[in-house]
Amino acid sequence: MDKLPRSRNKSDVGAAETPIGFWGGALLFAGLAQVFFDIFSGALRFALAGWGLEFLIYIVPLSLTGITTSYIVIRAFSSSHYVLVSAFFIFYILYSIWMGLDVEVCIFAYYTLGAFLLGFLLAERGELERFFKLALYLLMVASFGVFLNSLIEFPWIGMSYYIAGIQVDAARQWSTFGISRLAGFSKSSTVVGIQITILVLIVMTMRYAFFIKASVWIVSIYAAILTTSKTSLVIVLVGPVLMFCFQVAKRLNGGILARRYVFTTIFIGLSLVIIPPFATEFFSRSSLIASNLTEYVEFFRLDSLADRGLDMWPRAFMIVTEHDMRELASVLGAGLGSIGAGSSLKLSASSNSADNIFVYLNVSFGLFAYLILAGLLLGWNRFDGEDQEDNICYALVMGALLIGVFVNGVESVFSGLALGAGLGRLLRQRGGVAGVDRLHNVSTMPRAAEIVR
Repeated sequence: MDKLPRSRNKSDVGAAETPIGFWGGALLFAGLAQVFFDIFSGALRFALAGWGLEFLIYIVPLSLTGITTSYIVIRAFSSSHYVLVSAFFIFYILYSIWMGLDVEVCIFAYYTLGAFLLGFLLAERGELERFFKLALYLLMVASFGVFLNSLIEFPWIGMSYYIAGIQVDAARQWSTFGISRLAGFSKSSTVVGIQITILVLIVMTMRYAFFIKASVWIVSIYAAILTTSKTSLVIVLVGPVLMFCFQVAKRLNGGILARRYVFTTIFIGLSLVIIPPFATEFFSRSSLIASNLTEYVEFFRLDSLADRGLDMWPRAFMIVTEHDMRELASVLGAGLGSIGAGSSLKLSASSNSADNIFVYLNVSFGLFAYLILAGLLLGWNRFDGEDQEDNICYALVMGALLIGVFVNGVESVFSGLALGAGLGRLLRQRGGVAGVDRLHNVSTMPRAAEIVR
């Protein structure tokens, strides 16, 4: 396999010769451990619960989040960017508690963002190349799990256990049209579908031989079909085509047409993320049309989609509009843990998984949701496709946005890593590593930059 070409950015110069260092190794280990725990989440839950060690299911990932938090805090001594990142999360944890959320809910909600933060940090440090090289092998493992699950019923499917008095499924057992939704080694078909989606986008963007890419694409399509995840199947089908069109645009007119293509596709992706939560009437009508089509084609059933548009998303926005401090919540959000996995920890009666990136960000962080998504659009507008790592990160951003239309992609490990990598890569393009250290190292903190290398 060809190596990724060295970046043209000043912050990347010498990256290939620079040892990974303690923090680079720690973050890479944390990222790989997160990925391992996600791919084998169903099997690991089954094994650990059987051994009476179910607490490790959360303790280990929580310790990995501790690594990312430690790095962010230490980097804050030498980088103004990390001062802002630290201040943002400290403020929102305190703000969320003030808005009436329990401390453990806020901490758990922060923990669910661990993969997003890891993706951001790995991209900002320039460690993604090491990560990308494993994508093909990870994809083979995830797909093999689904294929094997189609032949064998794994013992963790449908199994549940209790932790801290809360019943948790090792792997969800459910079906669509009477067909079991296969989860493979993971905890649900949705999760393994996201894994396959993100990994195939990485592989298809890297410099593998055409035969390998074609084989991977066919295998991934079949694996996505077995999961019955419509979102994953559509992205696995469309994603590589979008990247092929980008390569064509780059060759036809160089950087100008490529930048316009990137801006257009990300703008469309953001529109798909933001518009559906407000399109209640559309889902009402489309659900009726789809129900008539199911007499002929069962795949057109859109029950879960209609449930999001008619129930879940309207209830999500009610978290803000019916809050005791609704004026403040409409600006700054209802707080970290008001929606998503954190909301199910203690507010089970009113929990809401969001199932949309914009809904999650908007309810949690208010107007900051628009700033984050606008930053993605404007930042990647400068991308010309000359750097291979940038190409992969662009593919990841598109994948994360498309997943985020109908899934809360921020809290999911693979889509969270992808979205974080897209934002972190933007910071690195602006000299976020070397440039920040040169500008913000001061004599009173002479070793602050060295300690994070």
